[in-house]
This record gives sequence, structure tokens and C-alpha cells, in this order.
Amino acid sequence: MSEQDVSRIVDLLIRLRENGLSAEENTELQAWILRNRELFEELNNHEMILAELRDDDLSVQKIFTTIRSRGIGASLSGQAPIRNINFKSRLIAAAVILILVSTGTYFWLHKSPSHESDQASLAGKKYQADLPPGGNRAVLKLANGSTIILDSAHNGLLSKEGGANIEKKDGKLSYHSLPEKPTEIQFNTLMTPRGGQYAVKLSDGSVVWLNAASYLRYPASFSGKRREVELKGEAYFEVAPSTHPFVVNILPSATGVGGGRVEVLGTQFNINAYEDEAVMKTTLLEGAVKFSIGEKEQGVRLEPGQQAQVITGKIKVLDDADVGEVVSWKNGITSFKDADIKSIMRKVARWYDVDVVYQGEIPERTFMGGITRTSKLSELLTVLELSNIHFELTGKTLLVKP
Repeated sequence: MSEQDVSRIVDLLIRLRENGLSAEENTELQAWILRNRELFEELNNHEMILAELRDDDLSVQKIFTTIRSRGIGASLSGQAPIRNINFKSRLIAAAVILILVSTGTYFWLHKSPSHESDQASLAGKKYQADLPPGGNRAVLKLANGSTIILDSAHNGLLSKEGGANIEKKDGKLSYHSLPEKPTEIQFNTLMTPRGGQYAVKLSDGSVVWLNAASYLRYPASFSGKRREVELKGEAYFEVAPSTHPFVVNILPSATGVGGGRVEVLGTQFNINAYEDEAVMKTTLLEGAVKFSIGEKEQGVRLEPGQQAQVITGKIKVLDDADVGEVVSWKNGITSFKDADIKSIMRKVARWYDVDVVYQGEIPERTFMGGITRTSKLSELLTVLELSNIHFELTGKTLLVKP
């Protein structure tokens, strides 16, 4: 392994953490990892690397500084798998990877079409059992108590109630207001199971994307001076402009997390209020929202790029939220930033409909990166195992162990 090659990989690793990579660079780094899986696993044996660095009287920080100052070397595209590499070059690469990991950063990469077969092949060798990803699955509960399983329902008109026609087309639910006004407000409820997601266009033109294991209650057609809905779980909202405020009432969870209100006129925002998450988050993409909690309506006004977090009953505003990471689920990516394994596994449980069980002391490490939501569970687990965390999948039970 030449020093140019080492420099190139190290440069990609550093820039992945600092500023992110382009799609081409992501593909290049992923291809290297796939071709050199055994080497990459070896470089993550932190105790061995530290011992060898001490034996060679090398400073980790000195190596890091030296590599960081070098230019970008030759591309690794098309190279054969590396079986024997120079000892010093390996230590240089290992030292930098060690620094990135020890400071709480690790990653896996977006799956590119050109490497899907390689990734799937690696996963298939390890996991004979597997689970498919989630999809467009949901149940619609009508005002009269009847239910419609949307993933198996036909396209076209599903029902008529509350002054609106309810239609399904291409995995999306739509409400179309009728000329005649309803005599009373009729509420519908859209529920996604674990392993499900769904989008609904409400009667006012607002669109809501509902993530897995979530619940949205709303009127079949809006009337009055306020447009109000109720939410549990996670949803992304594109609210149609109107003189009538749009209000999302976030239902409190059984664990005491949640319970809040978002009020807007027309904007785009994401709410994450799952019962098993310790922090409730409202992230604003466009426009402006008023977010409040409690009977006294302690509230804040958010600007685009800000995120309101509710921690132990108090609101904290983050000014530079990673909006792309927040809404990645809507855009077809399971994404994480500085996330520990348990927070990752909560997302895994919801999207793959699997029960997660822990055995032993799991390494404390945080991750960044993502994988397409169309990936099978085995593909995600195969890459996560590069971080000395191991998994056993039996039926719908996933055992996580060191």
C-alpha cells in the first residue's frame, strides 16, 4: 500500500468527518472498505494498534498531523484487494482511523448502485436469516370505527365522509373537499406500524409524511378558524399557506416525554416525538413556527435551521441543526450523526420491525453516515460490525453483543 494510497484514504476519512464527501468520494471510500474488509477490521483493533505505535515509538498525534498536511494521492478505483501492506504505512492509516474512532466518530456509507451486489454478497455470507426493509404500510381508521389496510387497498376512491372524498394513489392518501359542508367534524386516524411509512394530503392541501410506528389524527375536512391535528411518533409536514393557523398537538408519551404544540401558517418542519426517545425534537426547514409546551404555553419561535429540543420539561433551541440528517428518513435514507448504538437500534427496530436485545457491555462509540432505507437488515448489520459490535438475528429478535 503506497503512501499516496494511504494519504488518499486518510484524506477521505478526515473530510468525511469535517465537511462530508461527494457522492463519487463516498463510492470510492466504500469500494475500498468492501475490497479490504479484513484490513479495515484489523485497523479497528485499537489495543493492538496502540501497542504497535508504542513499540515503534510513534506519536499518534504526530502521525495525524503529518498525514493531514499531505496532498491527495492517487485514486484507489480499480485496484486489487490489499493483502500485504507496508508496516509503517499501515500504522499511519491505523493511527488516523484510531483518532477518528476514539473521538467518537465512525461511519458507514451510502450504498451506491455499482456496489449493491458487493455489499449484499458480504451480508449474505454472514447472515443466513434476514429481514426486508419497511415500506408503504399503514392503517386508516375512519370516523365510524371501520379500518382500511392501505398497503392492500385498491387505488382510487376508498371512502366518503366528513365532507371529503378519500382516495389512494401510488402509496399516498389524499382528501378532496366536497362542495357540501359536513354537519359535524369527522376525525380520521392514520397509523403506521413498525416497518411502515405513509404520506397523506389533507383537505387543505397540506402534506404529511408519517414515519414508522406513528399516529396522526385529523379531520376529514377542516372547518373553523384553526386547522388542528394530533401526532405521536415522527412526521414531516408541508403546511399549505392559509389565514387559518395550522396546529400540531404532540401527544405526551407514556414515559412523560413529549406533549407540546406547533403552530404555523404555512411552512415545512419535522417533529420527532417517539415514546422511546428521551428528547422530543421539532426542526424547522422553511418559514416560521411557534413551539410551546405545558399549560402555561412556555414557547419559542423558530427560524429555518433551528431545532427545539424538549429535555426534562425544558425547551432548548439548537441554532445549527443538521436538517439533512433530520429529514433523511423522508428522503429514503436511514441516517445518523453522532448517534450511539442504542439510538441506532431504536431506528432499526422501528424500520425493520425487529425486537432488539442486548448482551454484555456494548462498546461506547458514536456513528455518522447512512444507508438507503431499501437495504436489507443484513446489509446494515454487516457494516456496523466493522466497529467490533456483533449481531445474531433469530426470527424477529436481534441480539446485540460485543
